[in-house]
Amino acid sequence: MRTIWNKLMRMLAPSIQKLLLEIPISQISTIEEIRMRKGQPLMLYAVDRSYFVTEDGWLTNVGGKCKVVQEADILTTFDLLTGASVYAKQDQIKQGFLTIEGGHRVGIAGTTVLKQGEITHIKEISGLNIRVARQVMGVADKVMVHIKQEERILNTLILSPPGYGKTTLLRDIARQLGDGSRGIKVGIVDERSEIAACVNGIPSFQVGVQTDVLDRCPKCEGLKMMVRTLSPNVVITDEIGGADDLQALREVLSSGVSVITTAHAGSLAELKRRPMMQAILKEHIFDCFIVLHKDRNGYQILMDGVE
Repeated sequence: MRTIWNKLMRMLAPSIQKLLLEIPISQISTIEEIRMRKGQPLMLYAVDRSYFVTEDGWLTNVGGKCKVVQEADILTTFDLLTGASVYAKQDQIKQGFLTIEGGHRVGIAGTTVLKQGEITHIKEISGLNIRVARQVMGVADKVMVHIKQEERILNTLILSPPGYGKTTLLRDIARQLGDGSRGIKVGIVDERSEIAACVNGIPSFQVGVQTDVLDRCPKCEGLKMMVRTLSPNVVITDEIGGADDLQALREVLSSGVSVITTAHAGSLAELKRRPMMQAILKEHIFDCFIVLHKDRNGYQILMDGVE
């Protein structure tokens, strides 16, 4: 974890980097988000609490002599995150995020610029939220028995609110399937470059020796391409729910390929209230639902949508 943290620090403004490099490894391992808001204290968010960062690099729950994020800190960090080439990253920026080396995702706050009703870019950047990506080997151990039944891989949907570890779980499912000895070919459509976090086409995370990745490929097009050209047994992608997702899922399933994916929802009941998801659920595409919780049980398994 220290190596991952140190590499991430190189992408932050020196004044921020200096403070965060002082944090003990025991605390680093719990950090999920680094929050920079212009004119506000630098903050870190862990699994179950938040911290201010003092000017000496200490973490505290009390606002006092804390590091206040300056405009220069945000501009310098943004320059480092984009590799000084905002234009090259514009497709991501206009969606409000950046995915950087290591699979870390950076949310962007600022003023949106619209042209004919569509966002073209974000200016006057006022805040950055860096979500720290990490690989947790074995995190999928307990759910694999539900996903794999004899020779069949069940069509599976993983549910949780943001920040509960859906992508981390999805990554380990891909690794375990792709490293299996039964010749299971895995295809990952990694639209936001978070699951495999490819750099120069090579995954930064272990996602299985029998796994192929379409990196930064639009989800719907990628699902169709994967099935047509790479003959996977199972395709894995993140965050379904768009208007075109249903047709892409139909095409995958009609080819006899299994699907494992995720959606934002705290429960199956919440998911059913979303118009886009109602159409997908109505066709009974998924056999297994995994609902993630932040408690000692960790998750809930629903087969065919039944507790």
